[in-house]
Amino acid sequence: MPVIAMTAHALSGYKEKCLAAGMDGYVTKPVQQSLLLEALAPYQAVQEPARQPGAALPSANSDRIAPAQSELPDLCQFDRAGFIERLMGNQDLARRVAEAFVAGMPEQLSALAEAVGNSNAQATRYAAHAIKGAAANVGCMGIRNRASKLEQAAESGDLGDTSQIVPEFAAMFEAVKPVIQRFCSGE
Repeated sequence: MPVIAMTAHALSGYKEKCLAAGMDGYVTKPVQQSLLLEALAPYQAVQEPARQPGAALPSANSDRIAPAQSELPDLCQFDRAGFIERLMGNQDLARRVAEAFVAGMPEQLSALAEAVGNSNAQATRYAAHAIKGAAANVGCMGIRNRASKLEQAAESGDLGDTSQIVPEFAAMFEAVKPVIQRFCSGE
């Protein structure tokens, strides 16, 4: 049975580490259907979905994040199309996941505030990782990217001046929240 690593670690060298550890393939989160199918293709006899003539498959080892289609400026974006694509076009599921994101983010921000307030690097790393994953899943790549940087800083133990981190994340979430809520309501 093949083992495909599915990880949020998209940094250079992680794919090689996974393959060296015995994995048969590697995909990064947020999962894109085309990349997952490409990684599974050598191990199954299932036909891939049809693609546009001449369209190239994305590289399975790509660590690039597709740019979001901006509904808000700068870091407060919601990539609605990419989000729905990752859920294989299931808009009802997408709305439920987005509602859970909106409902759960205040608790995640509270956990981050507590970790930062206690100067606890490990708890900050865990809280930032949770925010990173949740934001990536729904297509809030600005929040995801900022959380990733915080996670890396906390992993190295360098929290530096983090006093503005929590208000920044809260402001980013509050800016994108109405857009996601409109999506959830079907607008």
